[in-house]
Amino acid sequence: MKDPRRFFLTIGLAALLSVIVVIFVENDTARLISTVITTMFSVWFINRKRWKENGRGQ
Repeated sequence: MKDPRRFFLTIGLAALLSVIVVIFVENDTARLISTVITTMFSVWFINRKRWKENGRGQ
């Protein structure tokens, strides 16, 4: 990881989105699904630049 600030910023963004979802969503299944989606988005956001350098992600 070349830029740790970017990593922590992404984690913070994902945590914030998760908190917002937990506040607004009462259903446990929807909460679980949205948490998974948020986590996947965070992983994609972190790895996007590295994938571009390797020529895999656009």
